[in-house]
Amino acid sequence: MDYYFISEEDYKIAESNGISRNVVYQRVNSYCWSIKRAITEPIKKLKKHDPDILDKALSIGVSREAYYNRLKIGWSIEKASSTPIMSKEEIYENNSKKNTKYPEYKDIAEKNGVPYSTFKRRVRTGWDIKDAYTIKPMSKSEAGKINKSNNKYLFLNMN
Repeated sequence: MDYYFISEEDYKIAESNGISRNVVYQRVNSYCWSIKRAITEPIKKLKKHDPDILDKALSIGVSREAYYNRLKIGWSIEKASSTPIMSKEEIYENNSKKNTKYPEYKDIAEKNGVPYSTFKRRVRTGWDIKDAYTIKPMSKSEAGKINKSNNKYLFLNMN
């Protein structure tokens, strides 16, 4: 890793701007900032939030980290502090609803004994939608019997 030379003069300028030596060094050598930017850009300070709001979040199970991450991604203070953390089951349920390409056929296919993944694969490979959700998948032995009866080598051996 190339380290940029930061002069004593650079460190003095940074200090006059309220930036410590360690911060300058890290900005230049870890974050690849220019020396000019590292010594002049002010350090961002976290806004102090009303302790009651943070306590409200903590009381419903929202960690301090989750609360601040929510604010970073643009949630309002009210929403970040009052929305409980979802359980793993809720996350899974939300994601499975989002990832359902044909939600109107999911339950019908499963009621007909066709796994939803099989239904999606069938549609993707050109099956008619109605056939895709009504025709039950064959067992391996059923598929093997059909393949055996359609085997061209079987007919050659019969002659």
